[in-house]
Amino acid sequence: YIIITNGGQLLIGSEQEPITSKVEINLHGEMSDHQLPLYGSKVIAVHDGKVEMYGQEKQSWTTLSQEADKGSTKIHVDYSNGWKEGDQLVIATTGGPDSHAESEKAKIVEINEEYIRLNRKMKNKHTYHPVSIEQTGTSVTLTAEIINLSRTIVIQGIIGEDKKFGGHLVAAHNAEKMILSYVEFKNVGQAFQLGRYPIHFHI
Repeated sequence: YIIITNGGQLLIGSEQEPITSKVEINLHGEMSDHQLPLYGSKVIAVHDGKVEMYGQEKQSWTTLSQEADKGSTKIHVDYSNGWKEGDQLVIATTGGPDSHAESEKAKIVEINEEYIRLNRKMKNKHTYHPVSIEQTGTSVTLTAEIINLSRTIVIQGIIGEDKKFGGHLVAAHNAEKMILSYVEFKNVGQAFQLGRYPIHFHI
């Protein structure tokens, strides 16, 4: 348990100076552990105090700027501000309604102004298709969204025997403040537990 009370503060970075180095908070526990009233276990709880976390700013998502072929390790994107080697990406499917499994995860191994090289070959084609709308004289481009999952601040539940019992974060009604900016959450939320969402504002 991490409980912020009696005017306590959990501060990582600031709005003026977001943290650029890696910070990980690991939450351990099992469903059989002692459950605190209101907060439960495997939790960061803001009872009477504040939490402010400011990770390094980055472009959270963008789109392809040209088609990505099956078997290729390169993609071209519209924007990649703040992206760097090692970042985890998701390339969304551009297939039909039954193509959810065609979304792909990959890591950046090289990035420059021209392209991004990935650590694995694409298993599927991701299209780039401009479409003209005659009625309005405008055009739109149908292509894949690229999501960057990586952040400098990571809060994660360490999974034990119960795969559905992750960490969670709660701010009570008398919490002073909770700000989460560019923070990554992994293995969070607790199945079949009322109010044990990944992030819960209990107000």
